[in-house]
Amino acid sequence: MQTLISRIERAAESDTTLTVASPEGYDTTSWAQTHAEARSLAAALQAEGVSPGDHVAILGPTTRPLITAIQATWLTGACLVMLPLPMRLGSIEAFVDQTRSRIRAADCSLVLIDEQFAPFVERAEGDPPFVVLQELVVQATSLTPTDWKRPDENPDALAVLQFTSGSTAEPKGVMLPHRTMCANLDACTEAGGLVDHEVFVSWLPLYHDMGLI
Repeated sequence: MQTLISRIERAAESDTTLTVASPEGYDTTSWAQTHAEARSLAAALQAEGVSPGDHVAILGPTTRPLITAIQATWLTGACLVMLPLPMRLGSIEAFVDQTRSRIRAADCSLVLIDEQFAPFVERAEGDPPFVVLQELVVQATSLTPTDWKRPDENPDALAVLQFTSGSTAEPKGVMLPHRTMCANLDACTEAGGLVDHEVFVSWLPLYHDMGLI
């Protein structure tokens, strides 16, 4: 299985769970439920015109809806572009400029943005459509997993377009196809000696290389 779609579907067949910790508490759901919600959200993305080969940018903090949106993006056959959050509130103008630059450089077809960032990063002329994540989640409740149209799998299709940090030069987009992502996951699993019953904990944000992969 050399695509993330197949990997996600296999995870949904297990009885394992996903827990997202936040200041409000712990949000736990099964991977099966997450996958069902992701298929409905993927159907909503498809209704917005997202199709295989498109690039979808996502901007927001690490939440369960964001995790679902990441899966949903892959389930449409689109490429994921995770956008970094601002490091300091004082740099909001630079953050907006950098975000818009990444969106355009990545040739994104759609931007999914968390409602708390929507007032700061507004769509400008020349930008792709912006959709508030929470609004799309509500839209997806009127759909079902069966509304999702499963795309053809292509291990060589882009799964992630990940920008470099920009600490030594202008950020550059690194193209990661499904085949490479799956090989990386297998290597991490083997090197870490991970087995099915173990619990994996991460505190890294999903826009970080090691947080996402």
